[in-house]
Amino acid sequence: MPEQFSRLFSPIKVGSMTVPNRIAETTHLITIGRLDGLPDDGFIAYHAQKARSGVGWIGNQTWMVGMPKRLGSSARWVATGRATMQGLWDRPDFNERMKRFFDAIHQYGSVAVMQLTFITTDFGPSSEPRARSSDDIPHEMEVEEIQEMVQIFAKAAQRFREAGADGVELHGSHECMPEIFFSPIHNKRTDQYGGSLENRTRFAREILAAMKASAGKDFTVG
Repeated sequence: MPEQFSRLFSPIKVGSMTVPNRIAETTHLITIGRLDGLPDDGFIAYHAQKARSGVGWIGNQTWMVGMPKRLGSSARWVATGRATMQGLWDRPDFNERMKRFFDAIHQYGSVAVMQLTFITTDFGPSSEPRARSSDDIPHEMEVEEIQEMVQIFAKAAQRFREAGADGVELHGSHECMPEIFFSPIHNKRTDQYGGSLENRTRFAREILAAMKASAGKDFTVG
């Protein structure tokens, strides 16, 4: 094996989890399964086959958290994300359905890491339009709404751990809300969530801290 690949098949420690090798499935939308928001046979089979084939890190799909859409909003949601507006984590079949997915991945020794995101044109750090695909002017989030969203992320991380996930990630690019807060173009706030770089990153840092606190210090958060 070439020298540059000498560690490809060796385990690596990431936080509290041990990944069996350095091969990772990056998070992506496959439009297979999850039509009601939770893993079904098609979704599980697709990702489990990768674990069976030797992929050590199963990133699967981004899991959207979000507040209900505002009245009159033109924002659209894909079918695989619609259940998040109905409280995906609170559904009575959440643990059972997620456990089926995690068990399918774990039987091959791979880890399942769940990527969490908040993406919408309904809300933002400021009322600055940002998407050509939507005419919406975002509602400038109140501090209470920001703190509510932080706790939604925290609850999601806790519930994923309880169901058997190996770790969670905060997705902060691709026009997701943490990135919008980072941007001095879109973030015109003058409170503790705007202005300086420290303030503009506060939302993301609070989410990470809250997820760690709710899911436990021995749970991997990225």
